[in-house]
Amino acid sequence: GHTGQTGPPGEIGETGPSGSPGPRGNYSGVNWMIISPDGRSTLESSPHRFNLKVVSFELHDDVKEGIFSPLRKFTISSVVVQNSGGLTLPEGATFFLASSSTVITFNDFAVLPFIRPGQNYTIPMTFNAQIADLPLPSSPGPLNTKAYFSTVSEILNRHLSHSGNVIEVDVCWPLTIHNVTSPAHLRRAEVGTIVITINNHSLRSYGKSSDTQVKVVVKISKGLTPTNLPTEYQMKEWDDNYITSVTMTLQNIESHTNENMKLDVVMDEDIMYFDRVVYQVELFINDRLVEYCNRDVRCAPSWPEFTKGEKKGDVILFTGSHTSTAEYISWRRVFDSLQMNIFLWDYDYYNGISFDRTSNKPFVEADSWLSRSNCNKGPMLIFPFPSDSDNSEETTKLWGLDFKLIFDHFGESEVFNDVNGILFYGVTQGCLLRALASNGTLVTEHKSFQGGPHVKPELKDAKKREKEILKDLTSQDPRMFISKITFKPEKKGHSLKYRYGDIEIYRIPVMRNHKVYCLPARFGYLSTDPSSYSCLLYTSDAADEEDSVA
Repeated sequence: GHTGQTGPPGEIGETGPSGSPGPRGNYSGVNWMIISPDGRSTLESSPHRFNLKVVSFELHDDVKEGIFSPLRKFTISSVVVQNSGGLTLPEGATFFLASSSTVITFNDFAVLPFIRPGQNYTIPMTFNAQIADLPLPSSPGPLNTKAYFSTVSEILNRHLSHSGNVIEVDVCWPLTIHNVTSPAHLRRAEVGTIVITINNHSLRSYGKSSDTQVKVVVKISKGLTPTNLPTEYQMKEWDDNYITSVTMTLQNIESHTNENMKLDVVMDEDIMYFDRVVYQVELFINDRLVEYCNRDVRCAPSWPEFTKGEKKGDVILFTGSHTSTAEYISWRRVFDSLQMNIFLWDYDYYNGISFDRTSNKPFVEADSWLSRSNCNKGPMLIFPFPSDSDNSEETTKLWGLDFKLIFDHFGESEVFNDVNGILFYGVTQGCLLRALASNGTLVTEHKSFQGGPHVKPELKDAKKREKEILKDLTSQDPRMFISKITFKPEKKGHSLKYRYGDIEIYRIPVMRNHKVYCLPARFGYLSTDPSSYSCLLYTSDAADEEDSVA
């Protein structure tokens, strides 16, 4: 018979369950071995091969001054290396120093013997190197940088990759300009002294021998002129940049000592007030510039310059370090157009306005603006302050200003007259009011103003109470009262009442009909930054506000 037809395929069976994970394999590694020449035995075996690291060394500069300066040669000796690997370092390995961009080495190398694991070996040779040259200084201050070089070990002309050490060396000059001082302010024709302090922090003296020559050159802009020059000083007249230079030779400066060099200068009589004369001090070692620094001296006005003439002063402008020549010229133009003579009192030059800020002694009236004998009766007083003065400690003292003297200035009755005014330029209203309050008389003090039961008071409630107190006081006295309020609501006892804090009232000798106007930033045209000044002007309310601030 015939074979029957193939039947249709059966259905696919279900997937069997996943098998369980097999055990983890062991970590593999490399084991280094040293085999005997005949290959029959293992002499050494370790997972780490041989490796060299530098344990210690000695650095010495070639002149033994303990300073590593540019182009200075030095030696590296007593180098101790250690085999930190697991196999003996074979005989014939080499050790040397590699150059870098900051250190030049001289291809010295040492051949090493067998060094067993953990064994130290002192290399019996000295390596020579030199600090690379550096550019001349491009910014003020001493040289303070680092040079570096690295150690290299090789075997069969192949680097031992983990055997290099990077060694850093502090680089500086043996002499530095320790300090430069001079008067911050000089009046015209006044003599001041520039004192330059040179420090030698090396182990040898400088100045005595031909290879340790030291010179200090002072370059002075036009406005200051050297005077009383010693014979050994050399002065060069004005060059194309209006600079005078004075060269001073330092004869000797011992190790780890300071030496002062002095130069007298006089402020020229034709220089503008508030100009700053810049000078530069340069230090040379063996005719190479190693360091420089810049300073300046400000030309300050002196009171006798204004009182010795026949003109009477109409305005006293109080100036300081922040006052610029351009700002002063702007003030001059304003008052020249009004045909008013302006006198200047510089509170930084005289260290105060009413008294010396250091000694707290009042100025002698005959020698200061306090006499006003050369001024017309009741001159205007203007106090321009720097833009950040409201946040400074100096402003709280207003540069040594005694407000009682200011009050006396405006009349025997210690009140402002309507015909006079006082202008504070650059001081915010809050700052000035605090200063006025601190110079006033405390007339009443309230420490226990309470809110109602279960009601926490708000600041507006305290302000309302403050206004009531001021209204009551001003109805009895024509002078001005200034209040200081501290609003700190606190629960009091078990009554659930609150207290506001403290309200203090001060009386100052200023008539109540005088107003305080604070000029907005757009009026600050006398400043290079129009937003950096504000103005306070005391005037009578008889004049309208627009005229008062114009």
